[in-house]
Amino acid sequence: MSRGFAIILAIICGICAGFQPPINAGLGKIINSKNATLVSLTGSIILILIIVLTTGNIKEVAKITSISPLYWIGGIFGVIVVFTSITVIPVLGATATYSVIVSFQLVVGAIINQFGLFGVTRSPITLTKVLGIGLLILGVKFILS
Repeated sequence: MSRGFAIILAIICGICAGFQPPINAGLGKIINSKNATLVSLTGSIILILIIVLTTGNIKEVAKITSISPLYWIGGIFGVIVVFTSITVIPVLGATATYSVIVSFQLVVGAIINQFGLFGVTRSPITLTKVLGIGLLILGVKFILS
């Protein structure tokens, strides 16, 4: 995949990530947070099932028996992200919630890159990255006040 296409996909992901939590939070006000999480993730399962079935990759699911249990945690994290955003957005608002989430995603991302965890290409934490993340966290403080 080219770098340009990867950037376009990342932008699309950011747009979707911007819309998903408040939509789910609105649903949570109607049917409660746990049920809204269930509805959201059920929609996710249906969509990815259609994609997998139509692209002919369903046979690869059989590999699931040979993977490390570590990789099951991604789905658990997905539930935590969806449920937490549904619960937190009505309290903090979208801007404050996103600022906290994104800032700490960057902290975790920097740690993952530093050590090359989960097969990610190793990229050392530099002073510039530390300063950038520090400024983001300072920005979170301003947004939350």
